[in-house]
Amino acid sequence: NGVGAVRAYDATGALVWTTTVPGVAQDLFVGDDERVYVATGGSGDGYILALDGASGHISLAIDHVPSPWEIVLRNHVIFVTGDEGIVAIPLPNGFWGTACPTTPTFRMISTTTA
Repeated sequence: NGVGAVRAYDATGALVWTTTVPGVAQDLFVGDDERVYVATGGSGDGYILALDGASGHISLAIDHVPSPWEIVLRNHVIFVTGDEGIVAIPLPNGFWGTACPTTPTFRMISTTTA
């Protein structure tokens, strides 16, 4: 599946951070906890990643997600659609409700393949 990247830019368009991710980023969103949640993969096992919004550091990686396409977060559960249907993955105890250690400064997120 290769590798890809998620990039964050500030309001002026200057690059704030870049994070290399396993596989192609299929979907992403910014959660209420100011983390960037990313579904990566392709035609095989993928990942759900939670990136610190301020630094891009990967703070959570859930592997063996079957071919993820789209993700939604609701009530501490990530719902993933993909080739295998819909999967519900609860966030680990203690992870939800802990905001990023610093306030993010990005205004735009983009993804690329390497």
